[in-house]
Amino acid sequence: MGINRGGISRGALSLGMGLGLKSIVSGGGAVPFNPLDRESLFAFYLASEEIAASPVSLWGDKTSNNYNLPQALEASRPLWNGTEVIFDGVDDYMVVDPNLAILPNNENTCIIIGKTDKFGNVSGGDRQNLFLGENTGFYSLSFFPEPCFFNGSLDGRSIVDTIIPDDYFIMVGRYKDGQIICHFNGIVGSIKTGANVTVGDINLGRNPITGGYKYDGLFEAILFYNEGLPDDYLNQVTDYFINLFDIPNALPSPNIPESLKTASSIVTFGDSLTFGSGATKNYSQYINLATNIPVTNKGIGGTPIQNSNLDSGSPKSGNGRDRYIADLTGANKKDFCIIMYGTNDFGWSEAEWTLENFVNDYQEVITGLLANGYTNNDICLCSPPWIPDNGYDFNGDFNGANRAEHEAHVSAVRQLSIDNNLYYADTYAATRDNGGLSLMSADNLHLNKAGHAVLATTILNCKKV
Repeated sequence: MGINRGGISRGALSLGMGLGLKSIVSGGGAVPFNPLDRESLFAFYLASEEIAASPVSLWGDKTSNNYNLPQALEASRPLWNGTEVIFDGVDDYMVVDPNLAILPNNENTCIIIGKTDKFGNVSGGDRQNLFLGENTGFYSLSFFPEPCFFNGSLDGRSIVDTIIPDDYFIMVGRYKDGQIICHFNGIVGSIKTGANVTVGDINLGRNPITGGYKYDGLFEAILFYNEGLPDDYLNQVTDYFINLFDIPNALPSPNIPESLKTASSIVTFGDSLTFGSGATKNYSQYINLATNIPVTNKGIGGTPIQNSNLDSGSPKSGNGRDRYIADLTGANKKDFCIIMYGTNDFGWSEAEWTLENFVNDYQEVITGLLANGYTNNDICLCSPPWIPDNGYDFNGDFNGANRAEHEAHVSAVRQLSIDNNLYYADTYAATRDNGGLSLMSADNLHLNKAGHAVLATTILNCKKV
């Protein structure tokens, strides 16, 4: 299936130096955010401007640096429909000015907005390169098989492996403070430590060494910054383009709390959603990739947080109330604790498993953690993630739920975070609003890999309510 190459009319996309920018006010301020205002903007290519004709022999740089993208070979020139530059995956590529490979600060950020329905694979047969520098020293922004990028010999894979065909993506690569990081559609990827290196040839849309790995898709905009953008500004510019291009399923870029960012160890505590049932990679692993901080997963499937009796007369083995001391304190205490409980508490049809008992025992766990070395800056509570209506009748045990009970437990977790001044991650709203059914595994109760990527980014955006 080929992507829709018909283009989109974007009257608001007059991004010329006359500042015809779509007005998106950042952070509630009075002045519209303008990504062209940053002095470190080194090169900017916009498909709706600075192109004279199709096929494209020259894609002009909108900054005064004039780092234009030429293509002298007629057979290798991409097409242009007035709003998008179209690469055919066969012959098309453009040459990137080598000065972009030798950025004066030796720190840099690259942002790409495009569209493709082609995905790579680990054998490399269908791998696509958006950018590749000789010796892979500069950013190799690729789908291989996930959106990822390389810097030197380090693999900085993104945390998502799904692209919605025929929809736009925004991909960010950054080298700053000795670390490389990748964002894809606002979801943070892995952080790696390594040295930036100087490279030779850079091509847009193919590997300049082999001539292979051609990009089959569209480009809307490309930005190079002569700076490893600070987190707050990177969040602003990413969110700006997410809004400008209406990029689907894009979450806000992470604003990681300082106590989580500086932690040397993390523990996640919960049920099968924390354990990762139904997913090939769980949110604990994604948080580890995103922060490079060791994460201990203390999820046990089928458990509630409350130790209320089952109808058989005894509490469920492994419940959070009875095991938190052993799992989260003493020798097992970590710097930051993430708790995701509630799904079994509302889902099992047990007479004593009530909302009141859920709140009571959850509070007991919180009080115990605060008495055993954690502060209220070291704990994040997560609401029980969204599930579709048919997930409420999962099996003979998990068959006592409904939407009202679910949302009552979401509200209770939020209130517990407020009452105890803890961080809160609304993973219910995030999974409902950023993919819904597409984030579910086949059983409609557990989340798939993409769902866990959403959980991870939501947790990394946790805040005090």
